[in-house]
Amino acid sequence: MAAAKAAEEAKLAEEAKVLEEAKALAYKSEETDVVVAEDKSIAVNEVEKPHTKFSCNSLKASVVDTVVVGVVSIAGVGLLDLILRLIFGYYIVDYKGFFIIFMIVLLILYPVIMENTKVKETLGQKLSKKEVQERKE
Repeated sequence: MAAAKAAEEAKLAEEAKVLEEAKALAYKSEETDVVVAEDKSIAVNEVEKPHTKFSCNSLKASVVDTVVVGVVSIAGVGLLDLILRLIFGYYIVDYKGFFIIFMIVLLILYPVIMENTKVKETLGQKLSKKEVQERKE
């Protein structure tokens, strides 16, 4: 039994030593990664990049388009409920659920429909372009 305990302790000591070596190696590799990353960032900063300024126009266009789709969705659900009530005698029980489904479908179809018509752009895109033109003048 004493021999088995001694062998087990020797095995544990050897595993601990291997673990210490692995930790030291991992620490050294982390230091190397940091140095390499710092070198890359210096190299990237030295190269001239075209200046990209954040423009809120695309955000404004998205917000306007989402508001338009929301209003159309509310009107569409109300109109569909009215038609179902007057003609068939049924009604929409879950307005929120139906509104969400209707809005998701319209959010997908609205840009496609607007860009393939004579207008060629959504209302949000039109409004954001007008703001840019007013600022240039």
